[in-house]
Amino acid sequence: IVIPMGKKYYGEIEYQLSYKGYTETFSWLFVDIDNLAGIAEACGFDIEILYEGETHNYVAALKLRE
Repeated sequence: IVIPMGKKYYGEIEYQLSYKGYTETFSWLFVDIDNLAGIAEACGFDIEILYEGETHNYVAALKLRE
């Protein structure tokens, strides 16, 4: 799996929330299952997909391999 450096990954999102005059900006990263699985396994984690929705959304659990 190769993610080009120097360019933003397509899952990098900047959110801005405002409430009663207070504004907060934060980064969020959406990683596709294939990239997450490859990187997690290369780093010694087991991955379990707990939920996969119709719009490529998912919930995953990572556990450090013993």
